[in-house]
Amino acid sequence: MSDDLRAQIDARNAEKAAISADIARQERVVAEIQSRLATARRRVADVQNRVSALKSQRAEIESRFARRVGTRSEGVEDARKQLRSALLEFARDAADDTGNYGGEFTSCREDVARSLVAQRKAAREVKLHEAAVNSADTKKVALGIGLAVGAAVLLVFFICFPFIYRSLSSPDAPAAAPAASAAPSSTIPTRR
Repeated sequence: MSDDLRAQIDARNAEKAAISADIARQERVVAEIQSRLATARRRVADVQNRVSALKSQRAEIESRFARRVGTRSEGVEDARKQLRSALLEFARDAADDTGNYGGEFTSCREDVARSLVAQRKAAREVKLHEAAVNSADTKKVALGIGLAVGAAVLLVFFICFPFIYRSLSSPDAPAAAPAASAAPSSTIPTRR
């Protein structure tokens, strides 16, 4: 072997050794980075587990709070209903009992009577309005609108048709001859 060839082989072997050393160093760096990545992933998983545990704990606390508030709200609402019914019963008794609750409440009784009449009228009107709202069938309304539009289109067509027909008829057609007089005319002139 020649010296040039030997020198090239030695240079290539030296490059190969340098590259191998660099690859070994890079593999150590990659291994260290992978180790840190695995540690970071474990930490993220732990944090996610804690977050999900806290979310479930919060949801449980919120549901307990809602149940307690709901129970209290139901109790308060029941008490309000009972109070209203008791006051209403007392007011009815007072309005009906003219012996114990005398003339000073006469104007109030008249107001109550007028209010009851107005309430009955309003209740009838509410029922009427509800019936009207519930009776509107969207399919039938759409059908009615479609029929109305169709009728309008036909009406416009029949009104405009004679004019369109005349304008489209051939212009070479002879004009209508004037109507002949009822009396026959003679060709011979008569003297007078």
